[in-house]
Amino acid sequence: HVTGDTAADRVASYFDILAAYYADPAWLAFMQVLLNLSHDPATSQRSVEMMAAMNASARPLFERLASELFAGAEDPDPTLAEFAFHAVRGLAMSQLMLSVNPPDSRPAGTSDFAAMKALLARLLAPLIDGA
Repeated sequence: HVTGDTAADRVASYFDILAAYYADPAWLAFMQVLLNLSHDPATSQRSVEMMAAMNASARPLFERLASELFAGAEDPDPTLAEFAFHAVRGLAMSQLMLSVNPPDSRPAGTSDFAAMKALLARLLAPLIDGA
């Protein structure tokens, strides 16, 4: 569950929940396999069906998390909810992609994800509070 008394705290909690999934190397490996299968004519239709089924089964969870992120705000902007999801997921995925590179090949200044998470929370918080 998304927790926190302030919007910034809730964004940080939301990040932790999504990062547990999207910053996991197993997720990246799964997506690589799925993308490869979706380009193969022999498996592409089944891959599309599998992705649709996964998205449908995950939708209630993501809707609950978004509701918790917005702390029960009446009718929050769905575009803002989607933006928050993609921003948080994108940062988590960047963390994963950098983590699988050898340390000496990573761009300078890209390893402080705790600071980036805090900055993202501070940037999103006023938008969420105003929703």
